[in-house]
Amino acid sequence: MAARAAGNLFVPSFVDPLGHPRQGECNLAKPNFGYQKRQKELEKKRKKEEKMKKKLERSTTPAAEETPAPAPEGADQA
Repeated sequence: MAARAAGNLFVPSFVDPLGHPRQGECNLAKPNFGYQKRQKELEKKRKKEEKMKKKLERSTTPAAEETPAPAPEGADQA
């Protein structure tokens, strides 16, 4: 009876009697959407930081050019 009980083991329907998965039912690797989303967010953050840096450089550069340079003391008396 013990041999008969061992023969009644549960076998999932997606596995053939030899233990191989049936054709078309094998587990494929799933894309890691969480990783892709994180990389996209990091890229957007990097671009935003670069844009802010360029904007800051533009705003400080014209201000430095507009201020008149102090004239040398001997140039006004000539």
